[in-house]
Amino acid sequence: MKLARLLAVGIILSALPIAALGQEHYSNLQRNWILHVGTFVPQNSGARRAVGDFWFDVGAEHPFMQTGRILGTVSIEYYGDSGVYNIPMMLNAITQTKRFRFGVGMGIGLGRQVDGASTSGVAYNVLAGVVLKEAPNPITFDLRYIGMTTANNDLNGLSMTFGFQF
Repeated sequence: MKLARLLAVGIILSALPIAALGQEHYSNLQRNWILHVGTFVPQNSGARRAVGDFWFDVGAEHPFMQTGRILGTVSIEYYGDSGVYNIPMMLNAITQTKRFRFGVGMGIGLGRQVDGASTSGVAYNVLAGVVLKEAPNPITFDLRYIGMTTANNDLNGLSMTFGFQF
């Protein structure tokens, strides 16, 4: 598992400078932020029994490149309840067809399991969403399956969020 963590960090660190070349539009960190808020439903029934069926979910995402129809973003998220949580930091690739959004992401997650043990591992997500309001400040509704390769599936589940870009 140490190798997987090292690989995820290496991918993130090596991709950022390469992807940022020629992307001045996305280099302004005062604009183009996407904030999303919603709820997370854990997949593991033991986690739901111990903590609850619905956990708080909040995240921030910033584009760093656009290649054709693929938007590259970097994101940080928090979801959890009652001391059980995950903080995934990921690189994401998102595409949009008309009002529908699809994407995937991968990175590293830092969390705390139901038994109280700290954990870290490769975090990932798969996204399907819809744009509710178009530009200049889009509003989205997204369903994401978010997971982590460790944590006994305590931190895997479905995230439902509304996103606001400013």
